[in-house]
Amino acid sequence: MELLLIPNPEKDKGLAVTGEVVRYLNGRGETPYLAPGLGLPDAALNVRREKPDAPDAVIVLGGDGSIIRAAHYAAKKGVPILGINLGRLGYLCELEKDEIPLLSSLLNGNYTLEKRMMLTARVFRNGEPVSEPMLALNDVILSRGVEPVLADFSLSENGERLTVYRADGLIFSTPTGSTAYSMSAGGPVIDDGLDVIAVVPVCPHTLYSRPLIFSASAVLSSENLCRGQGKMYLSVDGEKTIPLESGDTVRVERAATETALIRLNEKNKTHGFFAALNRKLKDF
Repeated sequence: MELLLIPNPEKDKGLAVTGEVVRYLNGRGETPYLAPGLGLPDAALNVRREKPDAPDAVIVLGGDGSIIRAAHYAAKKGVPILGINLGRLGYLCELEKDEIPLLSSLLNGNYTLEKRMMLTARVFRNGEPVSEPMLALNDVILSRGVEPVLADFSLSENGERLTVYRADGLIFSTPTGSTAYSMSAGGPVIDDGLDVIAVVPVCPHTLYSRPLIFSASAVLSSENLCRGQGKMYLSVDGEKTIPLESGDTVRVERAATETALIRLNEKNKTHGFFAALNRKLKDF
């Protein structure tokens, strides 16, 4: 089985846990891929340093942020992800670092795939695209960045303007992202089995602005209506950030690709979405 390991060196100091994973896989006759330049704690461990074209699975060692970053690669390749939690919440992760032997279920094919919808965002200026489509597993955010100034945004669905917000920001969230920044901003927690898009204003300067839920088939857009000083920014999954000019429009819609998370049957999950969320947040 061709496995690509993507560790987070900040979470896995000295790649100690990554070394344990490699040792376990070597013991099962597997030689995983690992990026060049990442040193393992034991020189006797066997890894392949070339980049695989399309591995059978990606094992991410880190937290939810690490999985989100890996999802941009894996979704385009059609490769599923298994996360080993080295962070705090680790809601997207399947295993904790003391559960490495459960990787046997992955090697034996004893798992299912949990599909998560993604969004794609693109910037338009004077009706013409000025950015490539950008994938998001969590969210697409419009904001002033670090500037403490209210911003003005419109919100349209399928080309029809619905409302205008004056707020600190505007969040377009997937169900996966509904437990992240969107939840902190007062947005709804959405079962990850649903396919919908949430739009959540951040600190709206009005008595009447509320989060909205749209069908996953909706094509949403927001125009930067700011005319004064200060800059507006588009942030995609907290990674890619680009400045917006006055009048720029950001179009957000469901992506054609999905993120596939590996769920091991041996974990025998009997809890539902909200029970798992409650357990993770209590532990956090």
